[in-house]
Amino acid sequence: MMDVISHPSNLPLVNDVLTKLTVMGEQVDSLKDLLLAAHFKIDNVKDVSKETGVDVARVHLRLDQIMKEAIKISTKVQVGSKAIFTSISSRFKEMSTDIVNTLTYFLCPRWSSIAPVATVLFNGLCCSF
Repeated sequence: MMDVISHPSNLPLVNDVLTKLTVMGEQVDSLKDLLLAAHFKIDNVKDVSKETGVDVARVHLRLDQIMKEAIKISTKVQVGSKAIFTSISSRFKEMSTDIVNTLTYFLCPRWSSIAPVATVLFNGLCCSF
């Protein structure tokens, strides 16, 4: 009994199949190389994304610190400006009282000698201060 593969009529068919198998093997090897290259690239992307995540976390932390510092500074400025306003306000009240007292001292006697009616009116105003 003769082997089917070694039969002379099947020899071109066998050679064709072997050629196709060789080509398919080369294509599988190429595909394997491409998959390995893709795997390495994906690992690189993962590493970059991890590094980026760490960088983003650092930036986020720093921004939080900056915001807290800005809030602290604005609170200090607000407290300081309120203190300045209170000081100026009280000083203004003192000065205005002093000015009114001075004007009352100098103007009330003069008005009384000029017109008695005006004196009554002005005394009402002077006493209201």
